[in-house]
Amino acid sequence: MKVSAREKIIESAYRLFYKQGLRATQVDQVIQESEVAKRTFYKHFPSKQDVVMDALQERHTRWLQWFTDKVEALNTPGKERVLGIFDALREWFDDPAFRGCAFLNVTAEIYDAQEPERELARRHKQDMDGKVAQWLKQAGVEDAALARQIGLLIDGAIIRAQCFGDPDYAQTARALCAAILRA
Repeated sequence: MKVSAREKIIESAYRLFYKQGLRATQVDQVIQESEVAKRTFYKHFPSKQDVVMDALQERHTRWLQWFTDKVEALNTPGKERVLGIFDALREWFDDPAFRGCAFLNVTAEIYDAQEPERELARRHKQDMDGKVAQWLKQAGVEDAALARQIGLLIDGAIIRAQCFGDPDYAQTARALCAAILRA
């Protein structure tokens, strides 16, 4: 299957932005990595922000699909499925390419809350909370506040795993979530 120039650019940007960060990655690096001409790049993406937004959207779509598939593949019932969130996170934290949450990283790089990158980061987190709320509902618990609390546990585990290089923070967050679900 032939990959279009646009897809090659997004794939390269996706990898580079996650590995190096938005500010540290230059357009010339994306062009070189994607093996397209500069003119081709600018035909598809008039500015760096355009490729950033498309790469972040791709990250959002892929990551949320991976996460959903991993948690649902555990095929655990009720509240155990909610706890499976942290088993999926542990697997991600063990990946040598793990660099934390791309969207938390974006909020650290883009200071202006009105920027579209920050809006996409907020949407990612809202979609994550929505997925957690869906699994809670399947477990017989309809509580949007609880979904947001579990979202905080997820983000905290991600940041701690990134900061300390310790994937066991997923299990620490799992234990906290279990205690919350028992209460």
